Amino acid sequence: MQLFILAVGKGRASPENTLTQGWLSRLPQGGSLIEVESKLPTIDLAKRIVDNYVKNTSREVSIDYIQKVVSEYFQMDVDTLQSKTRKRHIVQARQLAMFFAKKLTKASLASIGSQIGKRDHATVLHACKTVDNLSSTDKQFRKYVEDLNKKLTL
Repeated sequence: MQLFILAVGKGRASPENTLTQGWLSRLPQGGSLIEVESKLPTIDLAKRIVDNYVKNTSREVSIDYIQKVVSEYFQMDVDTLQSKTRKRHIVQARQLAMFFAKKLTKASLASIGSQIGKRDHATVLHACKTVDNLSSTDKQFRKYVEDLNKKLTL
């Protein structure tokens, strides 16, 4: 069985229709998600399938976006986040950016480090361990992690 959705008001092929057809044809067929015997699929069924599929997909965020969100959260600019300074609040913000870059992207540790202040892979590993340790011992820091996680995984 194939499921097609045509653009509302236009009963003809369009790039959107082709994309939708290709996208929906990759959905599981014949299982519990689509049980259609001899009747035509309804718009409601198509909407449920699309809603279910969209909710279960996650998008990968970029390292630049992570730096932007973290720097806004701590009310600093991205240049400050990437700077060489060792002030605690800036270092912790930088470490959080590295932690989330490792968690939410497929980038290598070296790539993450080079994009966040020209650091090396060992610095990124240290940052991740530090964030894990501080999250388990410092309530305020744990709140930072939870807040940023919400902002980055919307």
